[in-house]
Amino acid sequence: MDENDNWNEFIEPTLMAYHITKHFITGVILFVLIYGREAVLLIDEMLNMTIRDCMMQIVEEVPHIREQACLMIQQSQEQMVVQDLKKEKRFRVGKKVLC
Repeated sequence: MDENDNWNEFIEPTLMAYHITKHFITGVILFVLIYGREAVLLIDEMLNMTIRDCMMQIVEEVPHIREQACLMIQQSQEQMVVQDLKKEKRFRVGKKVLC
């Protein structure tokens, strides 16, 4: 069996790793934005919290996390605009691009 024949076995773990990694642009973990909570992995230690305590923590934290992600996205977009304005424009309005 060729080593490239089992590529589909790596999709799920790769997506999980992507979703639980803190992203540079948003500054938050993608899993939190999608599901409103952090991922619980089998290797994580169990917390001594009641279900009610966990729910209250989620209710309090998620809006702040989403707000922070929106701010980080906005800052990133503003930086992109500034960087684009600094780039040399090679084409002018009205000039032929293709010969």
